[in-house]
Amino acid sequence: MKLFCNFLATNHLRMKTFLLVALSFCASILLKAQTPQEIVDSIKIELSKNPLDERKVKLLGDATWYYSMISADSSRVYGLQSLEFAKKIEDSVAIAQAYNDLGIAEYVAGNNTESMSYYERALKLRRALKDTMGVASVYGKVANIYFKQTLFDSATKYYIDAIKIYEDRGQEQLAARLRGNVGAIKMEMQDYESALEYYKDNEIFFQQFGDSQFLANTYINTGNVYVKQKIETKAIENLEKGLAMAERIGYLPSVAASINNLAVIYNDRQEFKKAKDLILKGLAIRQSNQAALDIASSQLSLGIAHLGLEEYKKGEKELTEALSVFKREGKLDQIALTYEALTRTAYGQEDWQKAEKYLTDYIIASQAFSQKQTLSEVTEMETKYQTEKKENQILEQRAQLAENELSIRRKNNLIYGAIAVAVLLGLLGYLVYNQQRLKNRQLKKESELQTALAKIETQNRLQEQRLRISRDLHDNIGSQLTFIISSLDTLKYGLKDADSNVTDKLSDIAHFTKTTINELRDTIWAMNKEEITFEDLQSRISNFIDSARKAASDVAFKFNIDGDIDKQYAFTSVEGINLYRVIQESVNNGLKYAFAKAASNKEISVNIHQEPSQFRINIIDNGQGFDTGQPALGNGLNNMKKRIKDVNGDLTILSIDYSGTKVEFTIPKTV
Repeated sequence: MKLFCNFLATNHLRMKTFLLVALSFCASILLKAQTPQEIVDSIKIELSKNPLDERKVKLLGDATWYYSMISADSSRVYGLQSLEFAKKIEDSVAIAQAYNDLGIAEYVAGNNTESMSYYERALKLRRALKDTMGVASVYGKVANIYFKQTLFDSATKYYIDAIKIYEDRGQEQLAARLRGNVGAIKMEMQDYESALEYYKDNEIFFQQFGDSQFLANTYINTGNVYVKQKIETKAIENLEKGLAMAERIGYLPSVAASINNLAVIYNDRQEFKKAKDLILKGLAIRQSNQAALDIASSQLSLGIAHLGLEEYKKGEKELTEALSVFKREGKLDQIALTYEALTRTAYGQEDWQKAEKYLTDYIIASQAFSQKQTLSEVTEMETKYQTEKKENQILEQRAQLAENELSIRRKNNLIYGAIAVAVLLGLLGYLVYNQQRLKNRQLKKESELQTALAKIETQNRLQEQRLRISRDLHDNIGSQLTFIISSLDTLKYGLKDADSNVTDKLSDIAHFTKTTINELRDTIWAMNKEEITFEDLQSRISNFIDSARKAASDVAFKFNIDGDIDKQYAFTSVEGINLYRVIQESVNNGLKYAFAKAASNKEISVNIHQEPSQFRINIIDNGQGFDTGQPALGNGLNNMKKRIKDVNGDLTILSIDYSGTKVEFTIPKTV
């Protein structure tokens, strides 16, 4: 069974949206539900018995195959031993199989050139042996390499050739597996409906056939299509199905792929903690398999998760390690994406010099990737053109031979030649048109990149301006207010024999000045942040209530928050400071007016509730109530209403004489 399976899984991350592609992973059917590691262990036991050379070649080949699912390095070692013994006994079939297995080992390790070299040698031998099933197996593996290099026309040709052989031989299961890979090509070409049709047919087939491994891969591939269509619910549903099935049968490459793909979704949804936990699990699997590109892909996802969690140094470490692998393998799209993430990491650490360098590298890598894509497409078209040209030359030679026999055939050949010329002219016209289209696409991308660069520069200038203003407020106004307080204390000491009204007035001014300093600090706190997390806001409100509790020891304060609120939910700086100021103003009003008359059991409670689309906050006291239309209170209430209106919320005040006051307002949640 091993000989006919098509082995591979590969993931591609595209810019911004973390693009995911997973081809069908393959392996032989594990007898009696054995894992690859268990089978390898049993093979090692057999090898320790020093079997005959013919048997030893077979065991070494099997070890190469099953180790390809566990460790690329170990797979390569056993493959070379298998080839050595196969040559020793001069067994052409075994030699062809050894080349085939070594091609798999190099492919898993990410060495495409070496892998293709082994496949070509295996294909040459299998053709000489007239082993059509073996030829079909190699066709599928060669197609995998072309797919990985984004040469989709060549990949499709080899897949279709292999499928035809399998169908002719009645091997429907093997044909179905390769049809899944054709579906992956459709997905890459953004023909998502066709891709889903391929995967739906395969899902039904593998369910009926009982092929759990390829059913798991079909779920994963279906999930990837939904990722591209931005249908996250269906994407997660299918990826989780594939993950559960892969874990049940112990097929680690599929487990790692589905985990990484899920993690990328959670990164996109900014659920960075969940993404980080998943990536670490998948990374452990990939590190045990020693597949450098897969490990680097996971490190890139992990770096983005660290970035979202503001763990900038950890993120920079993972991204730098991934970058070295992508550079070694020439993965320009991955290099560009890594530099973009490193730019944001440096920005988060306020290392502007490093951020500028990474941004420059990002622009260069993006341009290089665009040029490579254009070159790959032109190369593919040129290959197709040369192939058709050679075929036309063969047709013309045959036509010339036939002309010597029958004159009527000469006329027919003239017609065929005219058709061939028309096709050739059409192809050349298409090449010119396609090159122009690629050029326009590149110009568009360059324009988009310049716009993005301008946006980043604008954000940098705004942040620098906000920091400068906050420093001025702190260093100038803050120090001046502190001087006023010090001067008032000195004045009070000098006027200690003065009238009590004067000293009381000086105390009031000092208290007001201290309050102003606290409010100034709150304003600076908000200005220094683009976003204010719920956890920061909760801490700020708690500190304020603690201060109020000390100032009014006869009032019982309560601060209640729904337990299911995400502590990392982020408000804008405007939302955060307005929410905090309204709570602050409401509590201060309660202390000033609610208990103006003697009252027992004085209580003020602040409550924050989470609803599906908004937060609901209320401040309740059990004081004497008040008339909301009083002019003395009008400005304060109007300011509160204006603050809530500025963040698209609603504020209501309910006050009943001698029954207390309830201030309630809502703030919409951002999606």
